[in-house]
Amino acid sequence: MKIQEKSKLSRFSDEDVNEIMDLYYNSDFTVTEVLELFNITGIRASELYRHFPPIISDSLQCRYCGLSLVCNRKSKTSRTWGRDIYHCPECGHTNETLILP
Repeated sequence: MKIQEKSKLSRFSDEDVNEIMDLYYNSDFTVTEVLELFNITGIRASELYRHFPPIISDSLQCRYCGLSLVCNRKSKTSRTWGRDIYHCPECGHTNETLILP
């Protein structure tokens, strides 16, 4: 899962980014502690998740471009878990998907 060049996390390896995301979503660390642990500057704690790479769908493709659709990561306190909006990174076409438990 490659980080976009413009991301402030682009200096980290894929393994580091996966570890940052794991600590963000699955640990008792605060976001500020995660930022400090990895010496990440220039990103507000409330916006760290916006710098994570998108989820790339294995099964959804844009009906116009044929590219795999992507979904932006949610904050760990998001109230829209289970409702993912996939979009085409090229043309912006969207496909809202409801994930049932």
